[in-house]
Amino acid sequence: MTFIPRPVLSLSALTLFLLSPFCSAIDNTALGTQTLAKLELRAQQATPRERCFLYADLLHAATVLAGQQILDGKNEEATITLKKIDQYAQLVHLGLAGEPKRLKNTEMLMQDTAYRLKEYLRSASENDRGLLQGALAQLNRIHDELISQLFRR
Repeated sequence: MTFIPRPVLSLSALTLFLLSPFCSAIDNTALGTQTLAKLELRAQQATPRERCFLYADLLHAATVLAGQQILDGKNEEATITLKKIDQYAQLVHLGLAGEPKRLKNTEMLMQDTAYRLKEYLRSASENDRGLLQGALAQLNRIHDELISQLFRR
C-alpha cells in the first residue's frame, strides 16, 4: 500500500474542483446511453418480481436523458431515446402482470417520469411532440393501473 501525503490529496481535489466547470462541456450522451445499457441488462437479468421496478427506473433514466438531449438541441438522438421510452413503458406494463416488488416506489418513479415528460413537451420539436404525447398517454395508463394495484393490496 502506497502512502500519499495529505497535501497531495487535497491539491488533487482542489484541481478537480477548479476544473469541473470546464468539464461540463463534455458530451454526457455517451455516458447516458451507457447507463441505459447497464440498467437494461440489470433489468433483463432480474427476477420477474423485480423487473417492474427496474424497468421503471430504466424508463426514468431514459426520460432524463431524452430531456437533456431535447434541451441540448440533439433532436435525432432525442427521437431515438423517446422511442426507447415507449419500449421501456411497455416492459413496465408487462411487469405489472405478476406480483411486482416495490410497487409504491415504481408508482413514484412513474409519476416523476410523467411530470418530466410534460415539461419536455414544451421545448420539444414538432417531430418529437407526437412521440412525447404518445409516451405520456401510455405512462398515464400505466400509472392508473399501478394506483389500482396499490389499492388492491
